[in-house]
Amino acid sequence: MLFSVYRQWEKSKNVKQATERLYQYLLVAVAVTLPLGIKLNNVAIAALLVTAGASFFTRRPFATPARKREFLLSLGIYFLFVTGLLWTQDLRQGFKELEHKLPLLLFPVILLTHQTISKGQVRRALLGFAYSCLACSVYLLVMAAANYLQTQNLTHFFYHDFSRPLGIHAVYLSAYLVFASFIFLEQLSKPQTGNPRVRLLQGAGVVLLTATIFLLSSKTITAVYVALVVLFTFRHFTRKRQTSFGIMLSSGLMLAVLVTILSVPNIRTRAQEVMDSKFSVLQQERFQYDTKFSGLTLRLLFWKFAVEIIDREDAWLGGVGPGDSQYHLNNIYREYNLYTGNQNNINPLTGQVDIGYLDYDTHSQYVETFLKVGLVGLLFLVVYLGRNLWQAITRKELLYTAFLTIFIAFSFTESTLQTNKGIVFFAFFNSLFLAYLTSGHKKPSE
Repeated sequence: MLFSVYRQWEKSKNVKQATERLYQYLLVAVAVTLPLGIKLNNVAIAALLVTAGASFFTRRPFATPARKREFLLSLGIYFLFVTGLLWTQDLRQGFKELEHKLPLLLFPVILLTHQTISKGQVRRALLGFAYSCLACSVYLLVMAAANYLQTQNLTHFFYHDFSRPLGIHAVYLSAYLVFASFIFLEQLSKPQTGNPRVRLLQGAGVVLLTATIFLLSSKTITAVYVALVVLFTFRHFTRKRQTSFGIMLSSGLMLAVLVTILSVPNIRTRAQEVMDSKFSVLQQERFQYDTKFSGLTLRLLFWKFAVEIIDREDAWLGGVGPGDSQYHLNNIYREYNLYTGNQNNINPLTGQVDIGYLDYDTHSQYVETFLKVGLVGLLFLVVYLGRNLWQAITRKELLYTAFLTIFIAFSFTESTLQTNKGIVFFAFFNSLFLAYLTSGHKKPSE
């Protein structure tokens, strides 16, 4: 009898250990597949969810009171949009929005209810992501070179043409690569231990990722990357009491960036576009089909429209609802005669009919949140991100600080929580860092 009980206990123990190992492998799999196709990443997420669910009832859900607090706060972003359904007219579209944003709910459940997240788990997931990004950079450079040999057209090396083989928006891919570069930089900043070949590979990875970031030509992300690298360099050498050298190297980096922007025509054109923006276009009451906008003026126009919609609907406090925001945007685009497409124009790559600016969101997560769930939602999002950033800075968490800085910055010019690649990127890594920091371990940046 006792022997039978022991065997059952031993079998149960082995199953729990196997489940935990699988959980760890799948964490890395989610990170590795994030820069790759959505379908592959979704398979990894689904497998991780099933594995986490299988062990949920056999463990204590919250390791510490801090973990429970972070779990509830993290769910707040998702439930802001759930609450918005109360005043949404188009409930079908509203529920579609919630389905799209499910990772904001799933990753806090998967990661913040897990009993413990170790330093090794975080490190493996981060490095898996960084090496995957590095492989993507190599792949894109090879594809661009192959396309150039066929067409003799250098545009294959820049912006959306460059990122197209992966099917990822250039700005989101740029954000991934910046974070990946900092993962390698953080590893290289540690005392010289471990395999020298690995350090050499990571150093070469930083150089290659940096080149790819510039080729992707995202103005916001490139500016953030340069600022973070300069601050990282200055901090690194200041801590070694080599402040003068740190200042000189930081100045040299900024000069190198300036020379790169001025000497590469395609990158220079992207930067010049901002300088040549004509802000008078924002005062027009009607537009022509060929009215020219820069990336900056187009965003400012969208933001102006969002405020106008809020004012018309008297929805300052709660927004117009997550299911109705795009309906209002499309209506105001038509009202102001923005280009709404040509049925005869069909994209040869996607087969989609040209619909112009229809279905464009506001291209700012802060404005998008304001439009959908009002000042209450915007205030919660800003306070939540600001609080987490302050926590990361005060706890000297280099990688979490870099991650949040990247996300906060490019959320000004992109609706980061409206696309799968932005939602999963934020939900996964934010939950991963919070889960680790509330596990009672030493910080992962040590």
